[in-house]
Amino acid sequence: MTPWARGRRWARRWTRPQVGAALLGLALGLFGVHALVSRLQWERDRVVEIAVDGEEVRSLSDADDERTNAALSDLADAGVSGVAIYWDPSYPLPGVLREWETRVPDGLTVTLRPEASPFSDWRHRWPRAARLNRVSFPPVTHALFSGPSVLGFPDRTPVEAWIASSTLTLPWLEFSRQRGTSGLLATFPRRAIRAHTLSEEEMAQAGPDLVVARYVRAVRERGARFLYVRLFPGLSSDDNLAFVRRLADALREEGFELGPARPRYADFAPPLWRLPSALRQLLAFLLAVAGPFFAFRWACERPVTWESPAQLTGVSLAVAFAIAALFSTPDFTLGFVGFRGVKLALLLPLAASVFYFYRAREIRHFLQEPVNVERLVLGGILVGCVGYYVLRSGHGTALDAGGTELQIRGWLERVLGVRPRFKEFFIGHPALIFGLYLRARFPTGGDVFPDRPGPWAQALHFVFHDPRPFLLVGFVGQLSIVNTFCHAHTPLGVSALRTFHGLWLGGLLGASLIGAFRWGHARWSNPPA
Repeated sequence: MTPWARGRRWARRWTRPQVGAALLGLALGLFGVHALVSRLQWERDRVVEIAVDGEEVRSLSDADDERTNAALSDLADAGVSGVAIYWDPSYPLPGVLREWETRVPDGLTVTLRPEASPFSDWRHRWPRAARLNRVSFPPVTHALFSGPSVLGFPDRTPVEAWIASSTLTLPWLEFSRQRGTSGLLATFPRRAIRAHTLSEEEMAQAGPDLVVARYVRAVRERGARFLYVRLFPGLSSDDNLAFVRRLADALREEGFELGPARPRYADFAPPLWRLPSALRQLLAFLLAVAGPFFAFRWACERPVTWESPAQLTGVSLAVAFAIAALFSTPDFTLGFVGFRGVKLALLLPLAASVFYFYRAREIRHFLQEPVNVERLVLGGILVGCVGYYVLRSGHGTALDAGGTELQIRGWLERVLGVRPRFKEFFIGHPALIFGLYLRARFPTGGDVFPDRPGPWAQALHFVFHDPRPFLLVGFVGQLSIVNTFCHAHTPLGVSALRTFHGLWLGGLLGASLIGAFRWGHARWSNPPA
């Protein structure tokens, strides 16, 4: 039989639904690969701009124009590319630029910070006061609005017309709650540059080391390409210059180049399928909820082998990369649109797993048990753990990391380059490995530590008589893997490295936990004479 005949015979075995499913799978695979490759190419941009506050430099120079020029020249030699200038639109912009003409040295660009003074009549003088020449010195490249709201909010018509008539780009500060920023970015998405800064209060509470680490982290892990750097009022000009040099050197050591930042929205390759952002959000949410749960259920229903943790992690990674492909658009990667439902995506699969492991009879029996102090304490601990788990998922919560945890995070970041998540390497992965070990070694459960008199023996029997609690805690690590790739503003390489560090560290801790348990179980089963 010829190869062609064998191929036709093999093809006849396929039904139409099978052919359709195969073609759909191939199309989805091409969509995912194209999206991820496009995103990786887009994330190759390594140019970062450092802009300093012009008024702060002038204040440290005792408001002397020559000293301001000299200080800015030194900062430019250190790696600074721009200087931020505040502008009250009640005054003509050409006049403000003429004032700074002698202060700004060649090679530096200007970032305008428009903010109208209270009770200002700037609207009557606009647009003549805002006239910006195509060729001016110092050259104006960016507009970063100052104050609690964008100039003119809620009526942005004159400001948008001014931006449209110019070539100004728009750095926007991540985590900022400035009113009107989202509307401005929606109007001019191709001019946006992700930026980062620290407030004056944060600068006062942190030293140069923490500030440098935070700026570098924003560039490396969140894709910031414009750093609006404030100076320390309590330090001299020389000390502040040394601080900026340390920041520039740290960025260079990370492989970044210093220079004028540019918008990157239009650099993204067009997707194979144009899907609305809302549909991408919905599909990602469904994947984040259903994917880990069904993978976890599949792993728990199979016979446990040494490959079981790796198989479950592989499925979780496949779900994570599928979500990353859905979020591989400039709106998500620049942070214009964020993943909504992070806490639900972490909580719903965990709740579904509880009902999968514990049948209605067991839950009913637990609820009908008489209430005593011990059960109240246990219930309070469980509710507190779940609440802590949910509240710690996200930024700016009431349970942000404390001082000790921040020190541990900083140490891990210095040693590993990218810090793994505590939920993965310290809690989830070790608990999953240990839970699967208990399930394989003691399939009947209760004979791990026989029930004996005495509080210590009863505690051992209570903790280790059932592997299901360990498996539920271990499921948190798998959910965290998926959640890591839901942060579209984080580069794919950083997310992958963070997950890798969490896996090998969690594997070591899990193996250590199994070793310690086997040693303790052997001594318990064979006490010394």
